[in-house]
Amino acid sequence: DRCDACGGRPDKDVLMSIPRWGDGMFKQVKRLRLTAMQADDGASEDGESGNILVMFACSLFVLIFFIGLAVDVSMVLWQKGQLVNDAQLIKDNRFVYQDAVRYADDPGEKFEEKALQTLKSNNYSGKGKIYFREYEPRNVRERKVKIRVELNKEADTYFFQVFGVKHIPISTSIDFEDTYGDYREKSSDPVKEVNRVWHPQKSVSEYNGTYEFDSASASTGRTSEHLPSDF
Repeated sequence: DRCDACGGRPDKDVLMSIPRWGDGMFKQVKRLRLTAMQADDGASEDGESGNILVMFACSLFVLIFFIGLAVDVSMVLWQKGQLVNDAQLIKDNRFVYQDAVRYADDPGEKFEEKALQTLKSNNYSGKGKIYFREYEPRNVRERKVKIRVELNKEADTYFFQVFGVKHIPISTSIDFEDTYGDYREKSSDPVKEVNRVWHPQKSVSEYNGTYEFDSASASTGRTSEHLPSDF
C-alpha cells in the first residue's frame, strides 16, 4: 500500500507489520529443539532413578542374606554347644553310677544304659556311639577302662530353608578314663587287709567294643567288637 500523504511512499508501519518468510519455520525448529532437550533430560532422570532402584534392591538382598546367614550360624553354634554339654554331662555323671558299672556282669552294656538315661533326662534327640575298652591284663589291685562318647544330630536351620537346607549335621566326642579299685591309704590299715578289686566273670573281649544307638530311648547292647584305631 502506498500512502498518498507521503507522496506515494510505502507506509513504514504497514511494512513492519508484514511477517517475513521463514519466521514461522525458525520458531518451529526452536520449539522442536527445546522439546527434544526436555525429553533428553527426562530420559536421563528416569535412567538414573532406575539405576538407583536396582542398586537399592541388590543391597537389600545382600543385607538380608547376611542377616539370615548370621542367624543360622548362631543357631547351629548354639546347638553344637548343647551337644558338647550332653557329652560332658555323661563324663561328669559317671561318678554317680560308677558302682553300677563297676560291679556289672557286662560293664560296657551297663555304661551304655546309664549314659542313655542321662541323655534321655536331658531331652537328647540324636544318635551316637560309645566305645568301651577295659585294659588287659587284669590286675588284682585295679581295673582301668577307657571310654569315648560320640554324639551326632541334625541342627535345625531357619533362613537356609529358603534354599532347601533344613538341617546341618553336627557332632562332638569326648574321651575319658576311669579306674576301679580298692586301696589302703596305709599299709597298716586294719580295715582293708588286702587291696582287691572285683572282676566280672566275662572276659574283657566279651564286652569291649562299640555300642551304637539311634536314640536315647533304649540300650541296644554291643553292636561291634571293633574299636577305632586311634582309641
